[in-house]
Formats: sequence, C-alpha cells, structure tokens
Amino acid sequence: MKKRIKHTLSLISLLLVFTSNNLVAQVVLTDSSAIQPVNEYSEYLTDNSGTLTIDSVLSNSHSSEFIKGDNQIPNLGTTKKVLWVRIKIRNLSSTQWVLRIPNPYLDLIELYYPDS
Repeated sequence: MKKRIKHTLSLISLLLVFTSNNLVAQVVLTDSSAIQPVNEYSEYLTDNSGTLTIDSVLSNSHSSEFIKGDNQIPNLGTTKKVLWVRIKIRNLSSTQWVLRIPNPYLDLIELYYPDS
C-alpha cells in the first residue's frame, strides 16, 4: 500500500512515483543537484467528481487521462475540482529533499509515494 501524508494547505493530490525506468521522463535527483524544478516533468489529471482514490488513479484505467504539463511554471487556474499531479522521480542522492509548493490558495495537499 502507499504511504499518505496530509498537509494542511485541498484541491491537489500529488502522486510521486519513484522509478528506475530510464525510458520515462523523470526528475533525477543527485547529491550534486541544487534546486530542482519539477514542473516540466509534471502530469495532471482533473477529477471532476472528486471521487477518485489513489488506487483508482494508479490503475491503468486512468493512466492515459494524465496531461503533460507544458509550462515551466504551471498555471492551473482557480478551481474547486480535485487535481492529481504525477511526478516521476529517480532519486540517486543521499540528500533529504523538500517539495515546495508555493501556493497560498491551496486548502489541502495530499502526498502519496511508494513504500519502497
């Protein structure tokens, strides 16, 4: 099962996929990396009904619904819909990283990442 962290800041559920697949566009973190923008590696899924779960989002049935972000700085507008953001990360570092989302208008961010 996936670990879940709730952060009180709602409208975005963030799915981080840590992967070793070199064929997938992904953020690569190394010990020599400084600030690493992830916008160009982000994919977005709009959950119009607000009923999707992490298991349904991870299933193949929704995989093709993710849309690749096309901006360095994403502008998703203002909405009451739930947005799922998927970022594939390959962590080659021994450094502890911080994911910063500088948006004061978010009510809640839920972060999901694989156990291993």
